[in-house]
Amino acid sequence: MTNMHGTKWVAAACAGLALASAAAASAGGARGLVVQKGIHGVRLGMTQAQVKATAGTPRKVERTTTELGSSTIYRYRTYTVTFFNHSRVSQVATQSVVERTTNGIGVGSSRAAVAAKVPGAKCVKEVGYDHCYVGTWKAGATITDFAIGAGGRVGRVSIGYVID
Repeated sequence: MTNMHGTKWVAAACAGLALASAAAASAGGARGLVVQKGIHGVRLGMTQAQVKATAGTPRKVERTTTELGSSTIYRYRTYTVTFFNHSRVSQVATQSVVERTTNGIGVGSSRAAVAAKVPGAKCVKEVGYDHCYVGTWKAGATITDFAIGAGGRVGRVSIGYVID
């Protein structure tokens, strides 16, 4: 039985959600935004088949060519996956407030919060670009970049390999 405020029901529902979350985490691995690794279970270096097995069929597939080469981009609801030269995941990015680190950092977080809660983050303003990042800006290295918008808050998070 519950009291008139439903206290026992709320406690039972919370316990059930906690168990379901724990089971999902152990079955499917880490979700959300994982600094230097990936977003929502999609990791750098995965093949297109591995991404589809992990994330399902993308909502849209685009093929582009730039001065750096050609790419395939998978668009999902809250993130995009880029395969440089169509081979393996070279970048995963989000502009959605849904994808967050385990300590709550993501799109919408303040610059100060990123600096305080993301281990190893360096926050700089350079050539008109304000961002916090983890990693090294050297070809082949992995970088996680938190682009800071005009309001001092993260507008985009990108995790990828430095290409040039």
